[in-house]
Amino acid sequence: ALVRGVESGEAEEEPQVIAEKANLRFGAVVAVTGEVDWVSDGKRIVRVFNGHPLLTRVTGTGCMVTSLCGAFCAVEEDFLMASAVALSFLGVCAEIAVPFSSGPASFKNRLFDMMYKLDKDTFDRLARFEVENL
Repeated sequence: ALVRGVESGEAEEEPQVIAEKANLRFGAVVAVTGEVDWVSDGKRIVRVFNGHPLLTRVTGTGCMVTSLCGAFCAVEEDFLMASAVALSFLGVCAEIAVPFSSGPASFKNRLFDMMYKLDKDTFDRLARFEVENL
């Protein structure tokens, strides 16, 4: 099995292809994270453009976004959009936290603060994602 996440190296295939193949194999919504995050349910694919490279320097951000996906899916029937919004949420929080951070440790604290404080209007203004039918 190939590891995907902070620990992984370069992928042999494009993230969109990986997401689509994993969806076909497992029949589940699949997210592939990177500079652009890709989420697919086999019928649609979402590209999420929020985030910051410092997310790769903090241990546990992959686990955080997985937990966020689960929490968002608990209150939204459309698991594709719930997962995409969860990824965008973490990305928006990261983008807001970065200017107030001097490195990975302070970034982690600011990221947690933003996850606590982010309001809907700010999220709606800063969220950047595109949905495409396959």
